[in-house]
Amino acid sequence: MRSGDFEIKRAGKGIAEAAKYAGQDTVVTVPEKIDGCRIVQIGPMFLKKTNKVSSIVLPPSVEAVNPESFRTWRNVSSVSASGKRLRSSDGVLYDGAMRTLLFYPPRKEGEEFVIPSSVTAVDAAAFSASSSIKRLYIPGSLSSFGPDPASLPFLEAIIAEGGMKSMRTEDGVLFKGKKLVFYPAGKPDARYAVPEGIEEICSPFPENLRRISVPSSLKSGLEDKIGFLERVDVARENSHYRSVDGVLFSQSGTLLRYPSRRDSFLYAVPNGTAAIADGAFRGAGVRAVVIPSGLTAIGREAFAESAITSIMLPMSILNIDMMAFYGAENIKEIYVERASTADVFLQAGTLKSRIVYCQYL
Repeated sequence: MRSGDFEIKRAGKGIAEAAKYAGQDTVVTVPEKIDGCRIVQIGPMFLKKTNKVSSIVLPPSVEAVNPESFRTWRNVSSVSASGKRLRSSDGVLYDGAMRTLLFYPPRKEGEEFVIPSSVTAVDAAAFSASSSIKRLYIPGSLSSFGPDPASLPFLEAIIAEGGMKSMRTEDGVLFKGKKLVFYPAGKPDARYAVPEGIEEICSPFPENLRRISVPSSLKSGLEDKIGFLERVDVARENSHYRSVDGVLFSQSGTLLRYPSRRDSFLYAVPNGTAAIADGAFRGAGVRAVVIPSGLTAIGREAFAESAITSIMLPMSILNIDMMAFYGAENIKEIYVERASTADVFLQAGTLKSRIVYCQYL
């Protein structure tokens, strides 16, 4: 239903969602009622992607804003709300009790932001439109921090204001218990040593980071978070991971991740490697890969978006994921032995023309 600059969607008897704003104002004041319906929520497509809205005023009747709508609030510098369910302070949107930070306007001035002492959680969508904050100060009350590092591309450090009960910061990085929760995308260091005692990595590492050192305590999450590295070094005592010349493996013999910025034309997978994991060479800059006899499996999108132009697959390979070569657009030559599993697999797909038969060493 359309009324003036607003399109609404009925959400029940006498209540509605503000579904879209079609006007040209830079300051948008949402009415408490439209066509007799009380506006209780803001829909996911409230603003157009091309909007130039800089300020949004929400009426006391609004109880919720769909987090998806925040993605288009990229020009907003201030949000105003004074209801029971939503409240603003200094242009930043919180829940009514100011326990959860819901949205930080991306055009809000300043390179620093101090989260109020009442806040216990930062919602995953709080920085959806990407903020220019460089230093974020968090209160001791904070127990949950949901944003992705990509939504804070310039953030250099998270700094704790006073003692914290359930979270902590070390060198600008946020931790909770034995988990590394958030590594700032703008942190300038080229090297990083994960502290001993950390068991899980929950945050991707940024593009500017080149090398990391992994402690004996780490158990999970690493392989999915190190796409832009030059190398990873793992403590010998680690029972879950190991590194071979800077490449990440599991202790059971699976090649987990080849660092994409590793400077090498040819990579010979070490003898004794049992399998290549999903996305193991994703984005890798290496041009040629030789897989040793004895390796039996290749995972999903193992070579996606890589610079690999040629690869050698041995007779020992018995299991190739149907999507193993998906996104491997640069591969020109795949060397296989005739009648091998790899040969049969490639003959049945679009890579048939790239087969080169050879006698494997």
